[in-house]
Amino acid sequence: MNKEKTAGVAIQDVDAPVSIVLHQIADTQSYTGKVPGLLASDVYATKSLRDGATEVKARLVLELAFGYKLEYYSKHVFSPRNRCLTWTLDYDRKSDLYDSVGYWRVDAIAGEPARCRVFYSTSSLVRGLPGFVMDLVTAQALKSSTAWVKKHSELAAGASSGRGNTAPAPAPSCKNGSSKLIDLLTWSKLPGLLLLTVALCIYCTSPTAVNIYY
Repeated sequence: MNKEKTAGVAIQDVDAPVSIVLHQIADTQSYTGKVPGLLASDVYATKSLRDGATEVKARLVLELAFGYKLEYYSKHVFSPRNRCLTWTLDYDRKSDLYDSVGYWRVDAIAGEPARCRVFYSTSSLVRGLPGFVMDLVTAQALKSSTAWVKKHSELAAGASSGRGNTAPAPAPSCKNGSSKLIDLLTWSKLPGLLLLTVALCIYCTSPTAVNIYY
């Protein structure tokens, strides 16, 4: 996480193949019930792109602390070939978020076809919410961002292999910023795509900056 706590990246190892994890990330319509605090995920447009990617636009409603909610319209571009999903706001519609950009990427782990590594980053700007609410959300955002993908990917992998619905072991906590599975990186360590992502959301005095996760 950067020192302003407006952007960061989480890394999570998952006991499931790349294909299963990508399916969980790309299935926007099924986010509700999986993503913590997400009340609605309604897809209103889908388009196939020439490079084999798919563009999906969805209305998302996120419940924050103390009864606050965010409604925003997101445009996802999923590229199976590049094993990634990127998103921005759908700027043709009015969102409660001032801006939101980010990406997921899934890499195979050499010699372990049944496991993979998930990279997640996002940066968002929100207007009109109290600073203490933003502090709570920011503190939990990166910690929780990949947990739902890990949980549901491992459940799906267990079902497909005949192991049944055995719940995966819980991810270790990130208390005091420490975790074997989630690594919060500084800006100097971030890949070029993340630097581009963060550059689009430079912190300013009008909106409040926070990580929004899904």
